[in-house]
Amino acid sequence: MTEPSSSFDPSSDQSISRVWRFSRVSEDERFRFLLVGAFNTAFGYTAFVAIQYLFGTTIGYMGSLFCAHVVASSVAFVLYRRLVFKVIGHVMLDYFRFQGVYFVTLTTNVILLPLFVEVFGWNVYLAQGVVMCVTVVGSFLGHKFFSFRRTANVIDRVPLSERKPEATI
Repeated sequence: MTEPSSSFDPSSDQSISRVWRFSRVSEDERFRFLLVGAFNTAFGYTAFVAIQYLFGTTIGYMGSLFCAHVVASSVAFVLYRRLVFKVIGHVMLDYFRFQGVYFVTLTTNVILLPLFVEVFGWNVYLAQGVVMCVTVVGSFLGHKFFSFRRTANVIDRVPLSERKPEATI
């Protein structure tokens, strides 16, 4: 009997091609934004569900929304800054800009969530999931062109491998 052959051969042209394609795609800022955004959306929604489940009767769904927003936006800032936009310097300016963009998404959420729940009678979990999907595009544009914006004469976007440890967050 012969041994079954492995389906993954790292030296094969097909395997090299797959790795090369993934590395090219992962260099795309939009792709990284979608990956980090997907994680953060799931994380934020999970935080909302957990807080609503544990404390919803005490603080209400709007209290759950605000608490989940604080947790999710703090995690998102670090992830977007380090993994997506790969910027250094201006940490506090970036943070305040980032929270400004998140304030817009939070305001959108504060308007739409009660509209869907109270006016249209939607389930609170479904309503929050829909609202989060609505804010993704605006969030990307706001972070790209405002939160982590750099002028042409300031080179703050450098590869992680070339950064000094004290310059990163």
